[in-house]
Amino acid sequence: MATRSGEISKGKIVKDNEIIEDIKRLVKILKPIGHITVQLMKTNKGIKYIEINPRFGGGAPMSIQSGADSCENLYRLLRGEKIEYNENYRDNIMFFRFDNSICVDGNMEIIQW
Repeated sequence: MATRSGEISKGKIVKDNEIIEDIKRLVKILKPIGHITVQLMKTNKGIKYIEINPRFGGGAPMSIQSGADSCENLYRLLRGEKIEYNENYRDNIMFFRFDNSICVDGNMEIIQW
């Protein structure tokens, strides 16, 4: 919904069946092992992929908080456990990030404003 300097500042978890089915198709082709981040845009002309990376992206905290715990799944993979596809995560929730300023003096003590 909004980014700042490449980081998500406002986002929403949405179960979009068109995107889910296309990602399943993509995964069958690429056969990734471990965690990947897929960035895409859904347009009037269909799904347009921006990038696919073997890393945690800026939206990872959103998906983890919603119940899609990719860290836990990666840990289970590293232990040799088999994981199954599921859609057990919360839908239709929004996340907001914001900056907070803290002022400290020369002794690193917080100055109350």
